[in-house]
Amino acid sequence: LGDARNNYGNPETGILKLLYKRSKRLLWLNPESPPFWGTGDSVMKTYLPYCSMVQKCATVRHLERVVGSLLMTRAV
Repeated sequence: LGDARNNYGNPETGILKLLYKRSKRLLWLNPESPPFWGTGDSVMKTYLPYCSMVQKCATVRHLERVVGSLLMTRAV
């Protein structure tokens, strides 16, 4: 959970890639809207290839949608 803004530091994609390879799924919940991903110091677009799912999640309603989606995926 985070906005993937790194204050122009090293995005450390190697660490995220390792987490992705070692996990069944890597979910990223970002409070910012997708049009802001990759703007300024956001490295969200750099992280996308290492995430199984990335969703905007800034409200309880967003969180309900994400959890519902996960439950539906699990039921299939």
